[in-house]
Amino acid sequence: MIIIIKILLWLIFMTMSIGGIFSLFFDLTFSYAPLILMTSGFFITLFSSENKKSFMVILLLIIFGVFIENIGVIYGIPFGSYVYSDYLGIKLLHTPVAIGFAWVMLTILASSFVNHNISLKNLFLGAFILTSFDLIIDPVSVNVMGAWEWESSGIYYGIPLSNFIGWFLTSILAMIILLTFKPKISYFGNLPGIIILTFFWIISITEGMIIPSILGLILIVYFVIKNIRSLFKKIF
Repeated sequence: MIIIIKILLWLIFMTMSIGGIFSLFFDLTFSYAPLILMTSGFFITLFSSENKKSFMVILLLIIFGVFIENIGVIYGIPFGSYVYSDYLGIKLLHTPVAIGFAWVMLTILASSFVNHNISLKNLFLGAFILTSFDLIIDPVSVNVMGAWEWESSGIYYGIPLSNFIGWFLTSILAMIILLTFKPKISYFGNLPGIIILTFFWIISITEGMIIPSILGLILIVYFVIKNIRSLFKKIF
């Protein structure tokens, strides 16, 4: 039964990934692609947890993500003043639950770029990678999808600098959680994060967003090369 559910989730996930991108070219109605993409991706990641501790760490990360985003919406700290639209679906207080799912997948993905031992170097590098993801995702989410709106416009595709400072600081906390508890996530647990990042990267290219396009290319190519090398080491 679990295998059937996993297969169905992957089918939904890939349909939303491909369909959401194709809708840009063929004027199809795929308004909820990002919502379903993040939701199905989260459950794929959840099913990829290899023990009870890993399962609990994933749930802790989603609670952390929704909590810190609610603080941001209510108090304007640490990201700046913004408000979510209804685009990403069901909210817990002021924040879409899907945002918590995104925090989980992207934090796990960022951890795959660093050594899993907790140290200042790994915490800061992981936070830097997570913030880099935000530099790709936010311009699309704000300007193309209208998922949230900033009270004051900023210099980076209309996004204030405070958002990225806030992201870096909160990303350190997320990495502390992940590197402290070291959840065991199977190889497939990293895939939803990189596919979601690729989804937003392709949209940034179609929208002519130069910085997100270049940054996305660098991160995705690095991830692919790193994982191919790891795979070869396991085989040979």
